[in-house]
Amino acid sequence: MYGHRDDCLELREYPRRRRITGNYGLAKPLFRANHHQKIGSINPEARDFFTFHAVAWKGDCTENDELFDGCLKLDGDIDPKTTPFVPLLPANLRFGRLREEAYRFRLAKDESECQPSRGSKIRRRIGLRTGPIPLELDGVRRETAKRLYSYDRWPKPEPTEETIIPAFHPENIAINSWTLDRVKCIENEGLPPTLQVFLSGKKYCAAALRIDVFEALTVTDARLVLLDELGEFQRPGMILLTNPGFGDLAFADDERFTVAFVRGNLVFYSGMLPILWLTLAALLNA
Repeated sequence: MYGHRDDCLELREYPRRRRITGNYGLAKPLFRANHHQKIGSINPEARDFFTFHAVAWKGDCTENDELFDGCLKLDGDIDPKTTPFVPLLPANLRFGRLREEAYRFRLAKDESECQPSRGSKIRRRIGLRTGPIPLELDGVRRETAKRLYSYDRWPKPEPTEETIIPAFHPENIAINSWTLDRVKCIENEGLPPTLQVFLSGKKYCAAALRIDVFEALTVTDARLVLLDELGEFQRPGMILLTNPGFGDLAFADDERFTVAFVRGNLVFYSGMLPILWLTLAALLNA
């Protein structure tokens, strides 16, 4: 599967521990990479560079803490800067100090160029929530999310403009070369019904894109669902869009790979190529 690097953080370690949240950190700034095999690719890259790289990180996301990288495999032999390439999936591997044979040693051609990004640590949920949040935590968590995402600046719906969509039917969705593959319905106590819509692409036969669609009862509830998703997922750089041209309210990261928006009582959340989002949004607004 081809995926955006920020979304490829869920390794086997987390589900095995039955954790619902995990630390997320960044390695920055621009650095050249050693041979590595990206998720979804067959052959290792000989030349590449990263402006940043996101991983699931333990502790305080420092060079002394272990991390998990589901985006790529590194060269696991004694000299990762040259061939042959011995695939190594970084799981529970320390980031490492300079000249220490750890994660940084295997990832970066020049280790001094690759540094933990101080202050990038956030906490994000892994997978869909499986039940309601305890009441004693719900209020605190939501108030924190309101401050983080400037909830007081969100456009408020007028009662006369409320659009209730009784059910979302994705059967006819076709975006460029991407077509509907399957739909999964998830119902959990205390949560709105959730549809996971999977699209398959003709160009990449093994690739799939997923859209999460939450069906709230009212327009006001939909905004609270969006707030909860933003607060729990905590993707870096998500900002409120001004006049996005789709939806009633929309957030996106600076690369427009992840977009979350409200349309009536429905909430859409996914990471997709920007052109696909614009086409999908046009279909929904029609």
